[in-house]
Amino acid sequence: MTQKKYTPTCTAAANRGVATPANWNVGDDVVISMTVNDADAKIKFGEFETMSPYLRMTKLEG
Repeated sequence: MTQKKYTPTCTAAANRGVATPANWNVGDDVVISMTVNDADAKIKFGEFETMSPYLRMTKLEG
């Protein structure tokens, strides 16, 4: 992973409570951490897509 790609990935993961897929690029959907419940995810991210009980995807703003 290049430095240019690594920095936004780490920033998103550390500051937003999300994980990024291995092939993630800025602007792609991210995975909402399992430590964030659905009610808090709705407040924090607005709309998100539930792929399965353990996999929820959303877009990051800003």
